[in-house]
Amino acid sequence: MLVLWNISQGGRAMKRLLGIVVVVVLLAGCTVQMPATPQVEKVKTLPTPAIEMVSTVETIGNLDDMLEPNSFTAAFFLADNPNDKGWNAAHYRGITYLESLGKVVRRNGLSFVIETPNKERMNIVVVPDNGYTDNVIEKNMRDVLDKYDPNIVFGTWFDSYAATLRLADEYPEALFEHISGYPLVASTMGKNGNFSTYFIRMEEGDYLACAAAGLLGLNKIGIAATFLIPEPNRGINACSLGLQEGLSHAGYNPDTAYVQVSLTNSWLDGPQETEAAKGIIGAGFPVVRQMADTPNASETACNASESVVAIGYGTDVKDTATCALGTNTWVWGPHYMESVLNANNGTWVPEDKWDGFEQGAVGVVSFNTAYLSQEQISVLEGWKQQIALGKKSIFAGPIHGYDANKAKLFLPEGAKLNDMQQLNMLWFEEHVHIGEGTLPTPIDEPYTAPLQVLN
Repeated sequence: MLVLWNISQGGRAMKRLLGIVVVVVLLAGCTVQMPATPQVEKVKTLPTPAIEMVSTVETIGNLDDMLEPNSFTAAFFLADNPNDKGWNAAHYRGITYLESLGKVVRRNGLSFVIETPNKERMNIVVVPDNGYTDNVIEKNMRDVLDKYDPNIVFGTWFDSYAATLRLADEYPEALFEHISGYPLVASTMGKNGNFSTYFIRMEEGDYLACAAAGLLGLNKIGIAATFLIPEPNRGINACSLGLQEGLSHAGYNPDTAYVQVSLTNSWLDGPQETEAAKGIIGAGFPVVRQMADTPNASETACNASESVVAIGYGTDVKDTATCALGTNTWVWGPHYMESVLNANNGTWVPEDKWDGFEQGAVGVVSFNTAYLSQEQISVLEGWKQQIALGKKSIFAGPIHGYDANKAKLFLPEGAKLNDMQQLNMLWFEEHVHIGEGTLPTPIDEPYTAPLQVLN
């Protein structure tokens, strides 16, 4: 029997965001207990903004004159606006892949109508600025369902899952997809066979982007992060493991890796992300890793000091954060194309997809040649190819970590985490340190190597 995790203090109930559950995964006849959600004391809690109920028609405009009657309609709901240069921008970039199906014959704001080569017309309705409050999200989705009768509906962020799932039960003739990584919901939760989930393996990009810092000998990274739940936890741990890989390959001691997490407690809060970056820089970190929905953290790093570099997140930051070593990007377009075409031709089936480098759903772009040599970039591209081919696993032992109760964890050499264990990741790798809100702990010793700009 292979025991994947040895937990120094066993038999613990796990606290999850939505209640108390015990997660037990069976693998090869072994019982694997996942650790508890980290509960960090003194984390700064941000005030909840007042919610104003805004008419969906005001948000997207009156589409009656634009939409083609009696035609296939896909409706996409965004948390915020694509001008965030992050999460929502990446999703809208994916939506615009659909323009390649034919010719755009009409536009209204973010929405458009496509005429395909066989003269069929398809309506693409895009509803931005839905926010993060469940009843508002449901109201906006219901308004569009009742008014425009879409064939397929996409909820593209964390907070849309509950409304999407409820409405899938209420509108059995429409198809629904929840596009996010948490909470862990599955297509089988829908009652009518009309509900699917989709996400991408962002952590593969996190691993590679942070490995770039390691190759430069920059062993201390400060992360402007969001929440301590499985989706960002995977990226934080992958960043730490990638940093160690880069350091080791470059001849530095991987045990000197130090990843500091500064929390904004928000998916999208530009000012808080800026403050987190300032705190990271002020504490002496040479690398600021953006990990929220705007590029503010990266831009703040590049405006602060020539001795600080950034790592972008989601949408390429090279134009506004010129010190970025690179950006792990999200490619939603191929999935949107596949789902819309399948829904239109009647071949759509409920499923739970999780794509990564292998499917081209994640990328790392704009490696900065001002800092990284071509040889170093080639090393990174080689690791990316190995991950895509399944020859390299990010979460493969040996890994040492800890849970919320500081119980020590160990993944032995030769073992690796399966998908369910990754999706329930409620622990941190040993080189990760959690700060108090946006205020990181100052580092006591200088980083391994000074930053050098290549000629």
